[in-house]
Amino acid sequence: MRKLACILFFWSMLSFGCASAPQSTTSAGDLQPRPVFLAKAQYPFEMMKAGATGEALIEFIISPRGDVVEAHVVSATNSLFGEAAVAAVLRCKYKPGIKNGVAIATRMQMPLYFTLE
Repeated sequence: MRKLACILFFWSMLSFGCASAPQSTTSAGDLQPRPVFLAKAQYPFEMMKAGATGEALIEFIISPRGDVVEAHVVSATNSLFGEAAVAAVLRCKYKPGIKNGVAIATRMQMPLYFTLE
């Protein structure tokens, strides 16, 4: 039996960091969004059956409430990987970014890698 693995890495257009890394502080107490829950993408059955691996880069906005909104595929090795990645990202939850002490909407990107082990 094959073990499925979908590796999530967190990448911000503003700064680089790992999803499990501590929240970084910028100037004057400003904070980047921090993941609270990262949903696992479901491996597309057709891709798994074919033994295909791939990746998708998803761009999205984290609302001031920490919800993911307006997620879309920037690039994907296959559209099925892109669809699965968008569905996973939309289920993620974040602590929102903070600017001047106020929660703000933040545009982010996240690559998702689909591998068979």
